[in-house]
Amino acid sequence: MKLNFTRILSFVLISAIILSSNLVTVKANEDLKSAPVTVVEEEDSVTFSNLDSLEPGESIEYAITDSYGNMAAIGLERVTNDQEAAAVSNDGAVIWKVSYTGVMINCSFYMNVSENKVTSVHDRSITIFGGTYEEAKLTHTSTYGKLSFDYKSVLGIASSTCWLKATVTGTDNAITVTHQM
Repeated sequence: MKLNFTRILSFVLISAIILSSNLVTVKANEDLKSAPVTVVEEEDSVTFSNLDSLEPGESIEYAITDSYGNMAAIGLERVTNDQEAAAVSNDGAVIWKVSYTGVMINCSFYMNVSENKVTSVHDRSITIFGGTYEEAKLTHTSTYGKLSFDYKSVLGIASSTCWLKATVTGTDNAITVTHQM
């Protein structure tokens, strides 16, 4: 009797987890339908076009499947001047928060873009579940901003170099976000 109860409880919990992950995907894709931003997904990259249609404070996320088969989301938020980026001098640049939200790794950074050129990157955030990170670096050129770090699992069983990169394409007010997590 106890074995049957355990099996039923396990089935209910697994069903709830699967259902909730599907709801996150549906919610992210429903938000995408209401926004005039165009999204094209390729292997390990997502290109958001027509980004000037987002107002300050608005964001868009696109649900993806990571290289391990887990659900994740790539996001861009057009930051308002009175948000966190207010501490950074704003020379008329549009400030974007670039983010990756996964099962074990969540990370983000801010990128200033002026006239289709990246002028600076700042304020990184990295959260690791079941591990740690080292050697976090924010770099940029005139075409991209990039956050990179070394991931180490608990007990050092696994490690890898992770990165989140946003490239300004120069056309259609587009940004391509690539990642390795």
